[in-house]
Amino acid sequence: MRLVCGIVSWAVVIAFAAPTDVIGQTWEAAPSLPSSAQGRVHAVGLAREGRVYATGGTPWLNGNDGDGSVHSFVPGAAAWQSEISLDGMGPVIGQGGGIDSLGRLIIFGGKNNSNGDPGETVTYDPAQGPSGGLPRRPNSAPNRYFAWCTDGQGRVYSIGGGKGREAVPNEGNVGLGWRYDASTNDWNPIAGMSSPVGDAAAVYDGNGHILVIGGVVAQGGLRSTNVARYDIAGNTWSDTAVADLPVGINGHRAVVGANGWVYVIGGEGGELLEPTMLNSVWIYRPDLNSWLTGPELAQSRRYHGAVLGPDNYIYVFGGENNGGGLVTAERLFTPPCPTVTTQPANVQTWVGANVGLSVTVAGGAPISFQWQKGGTPLSDGPLSGGTTVSGSQTPSLTIENVSADAEGEYSVVATNSCGFTQSAPATVTMLVPPNIDGPWVVTNLHPGWAEQSYATDVEGGRQV
Repeated sequence: MRLVCGIVSWAVVIAFAAPTDVIGQTWEAAPSLPSSAQGRVHAVGLAREGRVYATGGTPWLNGNDGDGSVHSFVPGAAAWQSEISLDGMGPVIGQGGGIDSLGRLIIFGGKNNSNGDPGETVTYDPAQGPSGGLPRRPNSAPNRYFAWCTDGQGRVYSIGGGKGREAVPNEGNVGLGWRYDASTNDWNPIAGMSSPVGDAAAVYDGNGHILVIGGVVAQGGLRSTNVARYDIAGNTWSDTAVADLPVGINGHRAVVGANGWVYVIGGEGGELLEPTMLNSVWIYRPDLNSWLTGPELAQSRRYHGAVLGPDNYIYVFGGENNGGGLVTAERLFTPPCPTVTTQPANVQTWVGANVGLSVTVAGGAPISFQWQKGGTPLSDGPLSGGTTVSGSQTPSLTIENVSADAEGEYSVVATNSCGFTQSAPATVTMLVPPNIDGPWVVTNLHPGWAEQSYATDVEGGRQV
């Protein structure tokens, strides 16, 4: 752990050297949220049933009630849609959220700006608005600056929190954590963090772990570069399993893309109590256990909404920068890594025949292909023994005029901007004609005077 102050066309490289940055990815403008003088700050980004939600936070609605806003967006639409507000819950800031195992939008935590009360835990239905009846987190759970996420089983987490950047000794940030399970309708404690933080970001990595990234250290005064990994099955924390962030940040958001990479987006830098809003993006590659510099946002943002949409774009919306609140939105495509869905089949063939091998691959386009024989890349054209190949850089390979030299194992490597995968090998083997030893002697056993005859037995190698 360290502490500090204050879609692409990818050429096939058979050596498969790991890239050191993310080439060609850029943020695109997405439809802005409905205009507001306040901007859209502290929204929780969630995605459910093909729709992206910006839930909670400003602008406050319904007069003195100060209810949080809710908007939704269907990727491809021209505008966001206004939904029922968080009626009866305002004005609450600093909420967390998730999608539970029953498919419900869960909103929890936060602090009421009017009276300091903790926020409720509710489900949100776009047709009916918020519904109570869910338990709050324990009283020891911080109202603000906690990190939140949902694991692969639909359990919602609240981790750390406290005073955020304003933490001081004895009034700092904590390492406590809780998990909401819809099957028991209860919050249960998890093991405490080894290195408590507030104003961090959390994600589920898709492999049985929660990552808590950055934030402000327990006693304040420093931003953390630590990435703490929580092992769900073992209920244990590690501060060394994942590489540190290159810089310390807080007020950021983290999202796992469709490619399995972790995107840490925006936040605060500079002086801790007089921060500069950031447009930086850091990308964690689990296969490399390292962080890469990602494409910068068009606008600096902190306390924005961020979520992976159903179209494999990360959507970022709202937040604030040094100029005030924002309603703009941006998106970044994260191509799913290639996956072989149909493997090439083994083939037995005669000399001189033609053979076809093929695969089907799912993943983010564009995908390039490279067939290999025995690990050696193939090119279209003649091989030894009079054999020729075509389609060596497509999903289907054709081997014409097969010779004995064409026998062997064939596989294909599929590559996109996320990475590459290799198919299982398919073996091409030659069929050998049977070899019958000795001369053949033909004897006519049918007498000329007989109208018909048939064999009933064999004696001494002859039919009788």
